[in-house]
Amino acid sequence: MKHNATTHILMHTNRCIACGKCAEACPQGILNQINLLFHKHAHVERADLCIGRLKCVKACRQKAVFARRDKSTPDKPALVSHLVVKKQ
Repeated sequence: MKHNATTHILMHTNRCIACGKCAEACPQGILNQINLLFHKHAHVERADLCIGRLKCVKACRQKAVFARRDKSTPDKPALVSHLVVKKQ
């Protein structure tokens, strides 16, 4: 089982600084942290409980948590968060 994704989000653990903001923001409490000496990042504890509120995506200042667009293919995420749309 992967600990960096749910059907709604994908985490890039190499960008994560283990600040805990995503875990604090998650209303379901599915995110946790690995906090070893040279191995620190957030991870998904209970992917099956993710309801897709995406509060973790908004809370992550490092842009390590992304929203998935295509929920039917969990191994091939389509990343959509942190996009800027310019109005004309």
